[in-house]
This record gives sequence, C-alpha cells and structure tokens, in this order.
Amino acid sequence: MWPRDNVGVSRCYLVVRSKEVSYNEEFFPTSLTLCWQPAKSSLPVQGYEIEFRDPMQDASNWYRLTTDSLIKTCKTSIGSLLCGHQYQFRILARNSVGLSQPSDPSPLVTIGGGNQGGSKETTKNNLIPLMEEMFVRESPPLPDRDDSPPPIYRQSESSLQWRDPTLKEVIDYLKSPDPNLVLDASGYLQHLTFNNDLIKEETRNYGGIECLINLLNSSNQEILRNVCGCLKNLAFGKLNDANKRLIYQKNGLKSLAQLLKTCQNSLVHEEATGALWNISSADELKEPILNQTAEAVI
Repeated sequence: MWPRDNVGVSRCYLVVRSKEVSYNEEFFPTSLTLCWQPAKSSLPVQGYEIEFRDPMQDASNWYRLTTDSLIKTCKTSIGSLLCGHQYQFRILARNSVGLSQPSDPSPLVTIGGGNQGGSKETTKNNLIPLMEEMFVRESPPLPDRDDSPPPIYRQSESSLQWRDPTLKEVIDYLKSPDPNLVLDASGYLQHLTFNNDLIKEETRNYGGIECLINLLNSSNQEILRNVCGCLKNLAFGKLNDANKRLIYQKNGLKSLAQLLKTCQNSLVHEEATGALWNISSADELKEPILNQTAEAVI
C-alpha cells in the first residue's frame, strides 16, 4: 500500500499473492527457482524485489536479494545457496509510488537436505506455470552488510549474474567436499584477509582458523598454498595476536611443521614459513615455535 500526496487518488493498493513459491534444482545442486503471481496495482508495476532470510545465520532480519535492478518477470532463479541451510523468501512489487508491503513468506526450504518440520526440500520439475516470459538467474542472497569487495563479474540483465560471497559463506565453503569450491574459497579468503584487521578478527570469530588448520591435511597443493597464505595474513600485525594464539592452541604450529616435512612444493614452503614468521612475532609463542618447528624449518 502506497500513500500519495497531491494526487487525485489518495492511495494505491498492491497485493502480491502469496501463492506457494516453488523450487527447482535444474541449474545447480544449490539453486532454486521462485515463481509468484503477478501483483495487482492501479498503476503499472515496474518490477519486483525479493527478500530472504536464513534462520541458521539470522532468524530475525530479512535481507534484500535483488541488488541492482528490479526483476521484470514473475519467475527467477537463485544460485550458490548453502547446502543444509534453510531459506525463506518474500516478494515486494514496485510502481511509480514506491514499494508494496511484502508478501507472506514462503515455506522454509532446505537446500540439499531432508524435510524437517514445515520445511520443504528442493525437488525437480515442480514449477508453477504462471508466466511464459524469459527470466534471469539472479545473484545469490546478499545481506545488507557484505564483508566482501564489490562484485567483480556481472553481465547484463538478460544473462547470468553473480556477486561475491559474504565472509561467513566463504568460511562455510571451506568445509565443502568439493575441492574446487575449497580452492576458490581459500584463495578468496586470502584476498579478503590481506591488510584488513576487521576481516581477520571476524574470520577468527566465524571459526575460519580451525577450518584452515584442518585443510593443512589436504593433498591439493594449490589449496595448501592458499591456506598457508591465509594463515600468514591472519597472523600479520600486533593487533592480531589473538589469531596467533588460536593457531597455536589448535595445533597449527605442528600442522605447519608437518607440512614443511612432507610437501616438496616451494610455493607452499614459502607461504608456510611466512605464516610461522608472523606467528613468531608474539613473544609468548617464540619458544613453542622454536620447539615445534625448528627441525622442519632447518
């Protein structure tokens, strides 16, 4: 509902019908397709916005999914959702006056998981045939506060669009069984943690250091190089002594020393020794580093 001033009609009403949203895994294992009925408005509808929430990360707030332009049809696809997470979506319509009130939220949908309670699992070929227009695959959910840099890859509205993942998503991707996803996530985390103390602190708070130390057992040398680079960045600077202590407490020194003994890749060695060098700047860790890593370094 939009209030209008100095216009013959005092109010304009818009209703987005909350007919059940449907989901489809046709494009990616962690994607779904949303369909909804067209809004009814006395003024032309310019397009739609989508909001989402992920109760596992923030159960109380809704976040805008559409970031750049309105969705012109009543059907859109969303990708790069987190496996095992549950999502809800709701629709808002826009005309020349402004945005409508949001529709009723969709049922909870579990990505790649079984039904629990009132949630719905994504299934194939379950679209509601509402409109025949072409649709765009929208970018993945983007919270208001995004810890990543601005998107570096975006095509026109008629083709695929992506945005960079949030810091929390990057750390969750480190746990993926897909080595390509882990490689991309570890490389991107290395970029995020370079010379940014706030990101370094939040990486620790999100459990990123434990994930990185676990990955020191990887057989993929590119992943090992990225992981050691992340640890090197996280341990750089006096403001990050808490990161250095946590790396030590989680047996990161022993894992780095073992890596130096077993891995013959010179680029991995360079990043691993750089990480140890930065960790050693914490006075209380100099002796443990000497005792646990000297043999491997020499």
